[in-house]
Amino acid sequence: MTEGDSRTWQRANAASEHNVGESIWSRDSTKKNTEQFAIETATQSRKKMFASLQRALSMQSRNAYHTGSKTMWSFREFRGNGTPVKSNSCVRLKGLEDIPEASGYRNVYLLYVKGYKDRIHEMQHLNRQSLGPIWRESLGSGSNVHIASGELIKQVLRQEGHQPVRADMELWKKYRRIHGLAEGPSTADGENWCHLRSILNPGLLLPSQVVKYERELHPVISDLLERINWLRFLSPNQNMVNNINKELQNFTMEGIFAALFSQRLGCLSKKTPQDTQQFIDSIHTMMRSFIWLSILPTWTRPLLPFWKSFVGAWDIIFAFVQKHIEKKIKEVEQIVASGEPVPNGYVTRLLTSGKLSRHEIYSSITEIVLGGVDTMANTLTWSLQLLSEHPAVQTAVANEVKNASPGKGIPGVQNVTCMPLLRAVVKETLRLYPVVPVNSRFALEDMVVGGYLIPKGNLITLCTFVASRDPEEFPEPTSFKPERWLRTGPRLHHPYASLPFGYGVRACIGRRLAELEVHLTLARLMKQFILEPDYNEKPPNGKMHLILLPDRPINLRFMDRKPCQ
Repeated sequence: MTEGDSRTWQRANAASEHNVGESIWSRDSTKKNTEQFAIETATQSRKKMFASLQRALSMQSRNAYHTGSKTMWSFREFRGNGTPVKSNSCVRLKGLEDIPEASGYRNVYLLYVKGYKDRIHEMQHLNRQSLGPIWRESLGSGSNVHIASGELIKQVLRQEGHQPVRADMELWKKYRRIHGLAEGPSTADGENWCHLRSILNPGLLLPSQVVKYERELHPVISDLLERINWLRFLSPNQNMVNNINKELQNFTMEGIFAALFSQRLGCLSKKTPQDTQQFIDSIHTMMRSFIWLSILPTWTRPLLPFWKSFVGAWDIIFAFVQKHIEKKIKEVEQIVASGEPVPNGYVTRLLTSGKLSRHEIYSSITEIVLGGVDTMANTLTWSLQLLSEHPAVQTAVANEVKNASPGKGIPGVQNVTCMPLLRAVVKETLRLYPVVPVNSRFALEDMVVGGYLIPKGNLITLCTFVASRDPEEFPEPTSFKPERWLRTGPRLHHPYASLPFGYGVRACIGRRLAELEVHLTLARLMKQFILEPDYNEKPPNGKMHLILLPDRPINLRFMDRKPCQ
């Protein structure tokens, strides 16, 4: 309750008590009139009191009043999973200290002795089982509050405001500060972030703009199919492609540059260009180093190699993208000098709009490319692996593709709209293996989550991997069941239980481009090939290097699909 509302409530009570008191001690001749006046005054006062209370309750959708360090009262109760109980009873909000706490010693043991440093998402699952859907860890003078259910994630995201701040980008920001670089859409905050997203969003999030990239993507997909044919015929049984994840990383790299720069890199040729391969390898080096730097104390950085590897990898990443932007600048200048119309590509529009500085473009495109390569590659890798393990689903998807795009036609955007099962396969893949298994926010204001008051300034970690495998939301949570996402009945799971691309204004900027490329690629692969897993290898698990990667190379068999299959 605000200070003003509190004073109003006190005045209302005082007026009520004063007027009732006067009516009791008035003379007998005016007793009835005075009592009636007192009752009316008290009623009006109480109406004002409850109106003031209602205003306080509606402020920022909070369920608590906070004055100084004192927690006051809420008119809602919460179940164990964070779902509010419809009740008019008045209960006391619990404070940060009431949230179950994960043992620091246990976490150290799991990270360093049991090897969970690459499987932090699994460690969160263990904490969820023992502590419930919300728990905390000590973090300096504050706390890191972990949220692991759809309902609680919803409560956090609905209170994050118009300029949410990610809490896992400090190392990225530090590199940019040291080298005098601008921040991009992943690292910027506040007004700077709003400015960047307002300029970057239209070309990547408006469906009418994204569908235009189909023309650039189809030649890249055709080259992928040719490369798969070439690779499988090199194998002893002429159907095995080894390390398909690496091939798909090269493919998505080629696709992103085709879409954004309208140029090809040669990633799908028989030999990948050295600088391109070095760029892809640097992404993985940066992510591995990031995990170590995130869990080790800062005083270890001069002693261990991870900070040096992190900085060196970023040097290569920025240099590669900057080189191609400079190349595009020269290309545009030559076209302008010749008097010919300038092509309407994404990077070209940014360069010619004058809305961003060159340094802002360097950082923004670097972060967009970086976010896209492994996002799309891993989604495709996991999708193909799951389809190979579930032949009935694979056959059903192939039939759907054949019906939507009969004959030798190439499935396009219009055909994909008639492929609900294929789209459901992608959604179910991202539920099981979300690209970003953990997300985070700083609490910019006091928040009420699951009946607990989380003060401003604390870190909130959203355990999206754990939430998307919640058996209360998804029966048989570890099973691959794309039919969960078909519109054949009411959706049973919480809408916030699976958020592979995030939510709201800070959601993934490349979501629509990623979905476009993944859907088109899967449709064409299903039309041409039958997939089988490598029966000599055990199924892969996920490991976390900032994003969720397969823990080993994945080998797949690609066999020709006959028209009747």
